[in-house]
Amino acid sequence: MENYSLLMGAAVMKMAVEMAAGIQTAITILKGFASQFSSLQADKARLQEEVQSTSSKLDQAVTMAATARHNADSLKKELDQLKKKLKEREKEKAEAQSRRKEREDLLHNSTLALLEVDNIPASSVGKLPDGSSADAISLAIESTDLIRAFLQKNKAVMSRLHAMILQKEDQEKTLGQLTGTFFVNTKGTIEVFKRTSSTYDALLAF
Repeated sequence: MENYSLLMGAAVMKMAVEMAAGIQTAITILKGFASQFSSLQADKARLQEEVQSTSSKLDQAVTMAATARHNADSLKKELDQLKKKLKEREKEKAEAQSRRKEREDLLHNSTLALLEVDNIPASSVGKLPDGSSADAISLAIESTDLIRAFLQKNKAVMSRLHAMILQKEDQEKTLGQLTGTFFVNTKGTIEVFKRTSSTYDALLAF
């Protein structure tokens, strides 16, 4: 009986030791799992912070890109407006230069035409005898008629010149008024007439 009791006691002790060792192992495993879980939780929190930071940075980048695009569109619009204004100014400048050239050409051609007024045939002047007042008067009348005919013929040209140079004044002018508009300096006109016209010599001889 004693031996049996000893054997049973030894078996119980062995089982107790084994159970204690199993419990210790389980506790160790649980501690390891808890440590890993805590580490995973910390990693999860850190990853969440990184995700939030990345999301915030991404939102800022999107906002900056939208602002940059808006600024680029505004600059492009302003540039297009400036190009349009430059084209309009270039067009206006070209039109102004064209009008000025047209006026200059018209004035030049009309001036040349008016300077040819005194180009009167002088055949009768060469044949004019000294002291022949009748022929001198006839020549003067003929010259006056030629000048009047020329002015009448070029009235349209003078009217155009008058309209371009004196646009704000009354443009319904008679032939005499038109002539007065372009021959204000009669002294200068007479000087040109004296230098180029044989008619003036004939009038002086008269």
